[in-house]
Amino acid sequence: MPTSYVMGLIGGAILGLTGALTMLFIGRIMGASGIFKGVLIPHLHRGDVAWRLFFLLGMVAMGWIVNNYFPQFAQFELHQSNWLFIPGAFLVGVGVTWANGCTSGHGICGMGRLSIRSFVAVACFCGAGFITVTILSLLGVQ
Repeated sequence: MPTSYVMGLIGGAILGLTGALTMLFIGRIMGASGIFKGVLIPHLHRGDVAWRLFFLLGMVAMGWIVNNYFPQFAQFELHQSNWLFIPGAFLVGVGVTWANGCTSGHGICGMGRLSIRSFVAVACFCGAGFITVTILSLLGVQ
């Protein structure tokens, strides 16, 4: 099995290509949170829901396919406490709302378009992650 660096490189290339193709063929930013929001609140994006739904279904389908047919690429161990997921998910939702986008929208598509707002958002995402990991490590939370 390839090293995690190679897997990360392959995954990043696929995400970058997907972002470019989404912009090229649909004319939209490939931001997962915005795509999801457009499916949950369809009246915000009238006539623009079908591709969003297919995109999300494709993400779920590929996850299932990889997990069932290529499990060597889906192996991971969770080392954190389960109780961290609920506040973590809440904080991610708050951050996505405040930043008007998620890491895929800002980090892949926005930075690729040289958007200053996206560079600031990614710096905030990364900074918040670094601070959170540092605090949890100092508290001995695993």
